[in-house]
Amino acid sequence: MPFLRNCWYGAMWEDDLPAGELIARTLLDEPFVFYRNPDGEAVALSDICPHRFVPLHRGTLLPQGG
Repeated sequence: MPFLRNCWYGAMWEDDLPAGELIARTLLDEPFVFYRNPDGEAVALSDICPHRFVPLHRGTLLPQGG
C-alpha cells in the first residue's frame, strides 16, 4: 500500500511513552523504536541496528538516554 512520505503521522499518545522504556511500533510498514531522552523529549529511530541488524527495542536504554 502506498503511503505519503515526508508527512506527519501520529505514532502514539504522550501517556503511551513512559520515561526509561523502549517502545517498538511499525509505521508505514517500517519498524521504529521510541523512547524519551533525559530531557523528557520523545525520540524516534529506525528499529534496526546498522551494525548488527538486530532490533534496537530488544536492547537496554541507558540512564543517560544514549
